[in-house]
Amino acid sequence: MRKKPKRVPYYRIIPSFLPLGNSKWRCYRGYAGCVPLITRQTVSYERLAPGEAPPPPPPKPTPEQLKAQQLEEARQKRAAAQQDKGKAEAAPKDKAPEEAPIGEEVEKLPPFDIQDIPGAMKKMGWPVSAKFLERWFFSPAYVIPEGDRDTGHPMDNTTITLDWAFKFGQIRSLYNKLIFKDIYKEKGLLTAYLKIKNYVEEAFVRDRSASDFSTAFFLRDLQRFHKDWQFQHISVKAYNTNTLYLIPTDMTGSVGSCALYAAIGNVTVASSRYYIYA
Repeated sequence: MRKKPKRVPYYRIIPSFLPLGNSKWRCYRGYAGCVPLITRQTVSYERLAPGEAPPPPPPKPTPEQLKAQQLEEARQKRAAAQQDKGKAEAAPKDKAPEEAPIGEEVEKLPPFDIQDIPGAMKKMGWPVSAKFLERWFFSPAYVIPEGDRDTGHPMDNTTITLDWAFKFGQIRSLYNKLIFKDIYKEKGLLTAYLKIKNYVEEAFVRDRSASDFSTAFFLRDLQRFHKDWQFQHISVKAYNTNTLYLIPTDMTGSVGSCALYAAIGNVTVASSRYYIYA
């Protein structure tokens, strides 16, 4: 009698019992675990993208092509039969103790298309991740022009905010480390000094004077602002956005690894006046 497949642990989202509580992932193992399915079926890419026109039907095969197809199918069947026969002859006569199979073989499963992933994300409680993926599916392809990697590209500065990001993992502590410690590192201060120095020198040459200024004017082009005025950053790894129990969150799914940047805001220009006496 063939042994049953071993059960393996799996995770499932459990709603909170509290009205405003957060759902949690729960691990089911042992007898409550699941049986892996063994199948050649993979994630489907058959569904047309939103707004995509269906391809024209393929031309009908000619009688010669049908005959060649039938001959090829017959050849493959003969080769498979010979291969099975060879395996049976090479198999040892004394059978080893039968081990539990690693899973249950399944020929056909309900199709899961790649465009079903946003729906799965919504059920997981990842609405922002689902929104980004749906936008990716619905949007036309975009290729960054060669030689232009800094400005003018599509961007989103409203969906994800710092207040939203602070809800996840170690984001707030990393932000505080950037603001209260890392921006004072020598390399960051030198970068800020050089950026301010270049701007003040250009203003002095142009206007014969240099006064206090704010970089808020340049926020109209955030990509250009980032290139010209950021001077320090801190890396955010995907695991930094996980929960205390290392469970991925909506930020993990929507952003993954990223960085928090500090940029120059308001600048005070001070000068010393002095006289030289002969």
